[in-house]
Amino acid sequence: MAQRNSKKQAIIDHATLIFAGRGFTATSMNDVAAQAEVASASIFYHFKTKEDLFIAVLENARDGILQAFADYLAKTSFASGLDKLLTSVTFHLHLSESHREWFLLLQHPFTHELAATSAVCRAQLHDIYSCLLNILEDALKQGQEDGSIRPMAVNKTALIILAAIDGLRQLEHHHLYTASSLFTELLELYRYALSPSSSNQKP
Repeated sequence: MAQRNSKKQAIIDHATLIFAGRGFTATSMNDVAAQAEVASASIFYHFKTKEDLFIAVLENARDGILQAFADYLAKTSFASGLDKLLTSVTFHLHLSESHREWFLLLQHPFTHELAATSAVCRAQLHDIYSCLLNILEDALKQGQEDGSIRPMAVNKTALIILAAIDGLRQLEHHHLYTASSLFTELLELYRYALSPSSSNQKP
């Protein structure tokens, strides 16, 4: 049983890289079999269709992202709400580089097309983005309570912050800009915009 699960996970791992790089349409089950060095029959034993395989890949990415953030938050202490927000954004940015394939999956058009018709896919995307938003919202609320973040709409601000992070990844994905070269400026922008002192400065 362990060997069977190991083979299944190997298929998912290789499929993740291929789907992330080529997208859904340009990827075949034979491509995955070749990369995973297994017979095509092994692929179809575990996954009846390519869509089933893609769902499993997305589920694996979801579990990886959620676990990575859970581990990070469990072992990290924060001086303030603002510190929690900035360090969480930093972790998010670096995770999107170390596991680039997970975040590329979230950007592919097919992922969102499938979510429109698949409740399972939609639920997985909801879990991922809810996790990311909840972390930002919790940090914003904590910062407003401890005085490190000025009063503002928590949900809308969290959405704007997440959209900016996603936008940097999109630039990287389309080879328009090296996202990592903007990390420092992005964090400084957040620090300036969120700090109480910034609300007292006239434009």
